[in-house]
Amino acid sequence: MIFYKTLIFLTCVLRNSNSQERNSTVNKNHQHLFPNLSPYPTNYFTETVNHFVNNRPIIGIVAMKMKGGKTVTEYPALKGQDYFGASFVKWVESVGGRVVPIPEDIGKFSLLKLLNKINGVILPGGDGDYQRVAKIIVQYSRKQKVKKNRLFPVLGICLGAQILMKIQTTQKILKSTDSYNMDLPLIFTKHRRKSQLFGHAPEDLIRVIERKTISFNAHLNSILVSDFFRREELVKHYQILTINRDIKGKQFISTFEDKNAPIFGLQWHPEKSLFVFNPKLSINHSVYGVVVAQYIMNVFMGMARQNSNHFESYREVKNNLVYKYNHLYFGNMTDSSYEQVYVIPPM
Repeated sequence: MIFYKTLIFLTCVLRNSNSQERNSTVNKNHQHLFPNLSPYPTNYFTETVNHFVNNRPIIGIVAMKMKGGKTVTEYPALKGQDYFGASFVKWVESVGGRVVPIPEDIGKFSLLKLLNKINGVILPGGDGDYQRVAKIIVQYSRKQKVKKNRLFPVLGICLGAQILMKIQTTQKILKSTDSYNMDLPLIFTKHRRKSQLFGHAPEDLIRVIERKTISFNAHLNSILVSDFFRREELVKHYQILTINRDIKGKQFISTFEDKNAPIFGLQWHPEKSLFVFNPKLSINHSVYGVVVAQYIMNVFMGMARQNSNHFESYREVKNNLVYKYNHLYFGNMTDSSYEQVYVIPPM
């Protein structure tokens, strides 16, 4: 009897020891994989914050026309209205900013007047075409940097990134790619280390971006790397930071930035890792996708906080904020790439 009790005791001790060893190994593997992962640039709290002049940054988001498809079929009243995904608003809010919509048909004078009161602009993804507005915004940002050495960041996502390229050339540069509903790691170019966007990224964040499928792609057209280098007008202004390949091996530009101004183009959708949960979309909702999305917006808003543009009064701010407009739930549409959409009446 004593022998059997001793045997059972030793078996339990051995199992517990093996279990602890396995758990220890697993914990060590997770612990040392990306131990210094952070959503902030390495120089953020030592250098960047010293240049902040604005703790209430306001960002403009360009709204585009609601063209058609299932959305207008289910909501006929939306036809001809302007819109953008609420995920872009939430993304800005998540790091302490507020949003003002910029209608697609806003006049040049009114747009320039508005740009002098806000601290940056997002050119969002979607199915519109707001090249006229984007061109004015890009020219404004470059002028602010070159002539006044002031930062006015512009961030183009998916369609917005394509428009940043399109307004620099008279040539057709978009080519069909098999890249819809793909999540990919990014492939950095040699320009990453000295770039505005990734130059001060923590090394663990760089490893995450290179190893994890953190970039969600929802585009049917792309700017091919080979086409970019054949266009001197594009090479003059932009630097390629990351590239990717579609299912058929076509090499396209996934991230780029302006050589002289805080202007960035991302063919992928960081914001969807945080705020879009359609199970039919292969969006990376892991902590790694979340941290990368936070990093991108921290860099962008870190620049916006260095811009001193402002409205004349709090009343003027309230009259322009996005909150006065309706937003609709689109998550019940099985093929929707949005959870919510802000609807902005045309001017």
